[in-house]
Amino acid sequence: MHLPRDCKSHSSVPEKKWLSEQTIRGRVALADLCEEAKDAVRKAEVTLGIAEALTLGTHDQQCSILAELREGAELDRESIREMLCAQKPSAAIAIFPLEQYKGTYTRDLFADEETTYFDDVNQFFVLQRQAVEALAERHRQKAAWVDVLNSYSVPWWQYGDARKGRRGGVVINLHPSGRVEVRKGLARHQVKQEVVEVTKDAPEAPKERPEVSAGLIRYAALHKSIAVQAALLQNPHRAKEVAAVSLLLGLVPSKRLRIEVHPCLTAWDSSGTKPKALEIVSAELSRLSALLGIQFDARIRVPASNGSDEAALALYQAVQGLSDDDLNRLNTLLVLLSFGQSSIDALETGETLFSRVAADLAVVRILSS
Repeated sequence: MHLPRDCKSHSSVPEKKWLSEQTIRGRVALADLCEEAKDAVRKAEVTLGIAEALTLGTHDQQCSILAELREGAELDRESIREMLCAQKPSAAIAIFPLEQYKGTYTRDLFADEETTYFDDVNQFFVLQRQAVEALAERHRQKAAWVDVLNSYSVPWWQYGDARKGRRGGVVINLHPSGRVEVRKGLARHQVKQEVVEVTKDAPEAPKERPEVSAGLIRYAALHKSIAVQAALLQNPHRAKEVAAVSLLLGLVPSKRLRIEVHPCLTAWDSSGTKPKALEIVSAELSRLSALLGIQFDARIRVPASNGSDEAALALYQAVQGLSDDDLNRLNTLLVLLSFGQSSIDALETGETLFSRVAADLAVVRILSS
């Protein structure tokens, strides 16, 4: 929930309501959702948990996330909270007086402990750096030395405890997340300059947190895969090129050619709104299956009963009745059904056959890698 810096408390609500202040704030936050979000809650299109997470965003952000959910995005309460708050520093880590901050806050009223975030990240860091420098100046008046760092991981192996009776130094680290760490009473170890140079960029191996949630990664991979399939159907020559490569890959020794339908075709079964690209591929699949007189199951497989020799001969006879153009489109489509991003649960960072084809088709990346 977005609040002005001088927001008033709800504690003035009469006690006879038998509601805690936090409960009242939570209800006010839900009531402040955009109309589209409130309508989605009333129609049970989204869970209460997702609605609570949406209160962390602006009305425009709420509408954008709702659109992604209706497009089939696999977003839950935690992934939405991460999207909206991951880059915002918490008020709890500020070392400057909060009255110096002139921006607005986002308050998570549904967390285990109420958490407040700064909306203006740039202003937060300006104030935090000023506070760190003021803190360093105070320590310089008493300490032997002061090191001010801005590092993900401090090379503590370069420091030790100062000897008893000796003035120690101070290390102040302003982590890129905004958190400040201070250690006093230290002595510097004598470290060779070449060692310092080698380790200065990576004093330790910091664990980088993912830039995006697993749900968003999967969502992007599915969307991009179905978009490429639809684009290939509209570009017959390139589609044949992809089909040829796929068929050649099927000649790998000890493996038989097998078409494994990409998840981008079946991931939307429970979604109300489906991608337009899926409509293109599904329409062509339905048209060709009608010409053949067969009906695929929910996983786009030929029913098991059609696996007999008699059924295979019937399919062969049906295929012989297709025009040359429809036969070409059928062969192409059968291969394209398996073509998509290899891993839908990891960001695509390297160049692959799929990424090259997507680039050649000018399919816009849905999620930047």
